[in-house]
Amino acid sequence: MTVCAGLVALLLLVGGCGGPSSQAKTVTVFAEPSLRTVLPRATEVFRQTRTVTQVNAHYDTSDHLVSALGSGQQADVLITADEASMADARRRGLLSTEGVWTIAVDRLVLVVPRGNPAHVSSLADAASAGLAACASAAPCGAAAEALAREDGASLAQAARAASSDEVVGRVAEGKARAGVAYASDARAAGQAVEAVEIPNARKHANRLQAALLAGSTSPGPAEDYVKFLATPQAQTILQQQGFEAP
Repeated sequence: MTVCAGLVALLLLVGGCGGPSSQAKTVTVFAEPSLRTVLPRATEVFRQTRTVTQVNAHYDTSDHLVSALGSGQQADVLITADEASMADARRRGLLSTEGVWTIAVDRLVLVVPRGNPAHVSSLADAASAGLAACASAAPCGAAAEALAREDGASLAQAARAASSDEVVGRVAEGKARAGVAYASDARAAGQAVEAVEIPNARKHANRLQAALLAGSTSPGPAEDYVKFLATPQAQTILQQQGFEAP
């Protein structure tokens, strides 16, 4: 059984540093999609002083990742987009006893094409302009719904996407005139889009969490990797990509 439709696997090949190949380990990470650009950069720094030779990073929405793990998929580390998804993983007995680390915070923004041709300045504007948003079951969708309720706007007519980066992609490709997506994904899109701040977005920001999985076959290196993501080195990389400190 594969993880889920739309799952992207990224294999980061890392040269061993400071130890024989027989001691090298492979760490498999299940991570939420907004980390697709930044996690490889953090991993490159991590591997410079470790004997880990491979980090296999698989990306999908947090609810899909937790469901896949619950169905028997194997991994060493889980990184979710929010606390609720990690709590679900804990309820299912998927986590080790080593604890959970909050590694970053990601808020939602309105994403518009360069130049903001529809003059979108609020969620209400975006809803009337032709809006894309995450599916309600995804953490980015749940946060968008909460913001919309607070703003008195409706996302009922929004075109739904599986993930925040897919929302940004639709705006960049001209398939939507505006979108509600994570600030990190807007930053990753570069000059293709602009981000418009949403009032109270930080109030509903999602906290990315990382944990060692109970079924890990490389628990030592996997725990080391999780803890590394909370270090100043990794935090600098995350914040350069638009994430905020936990």
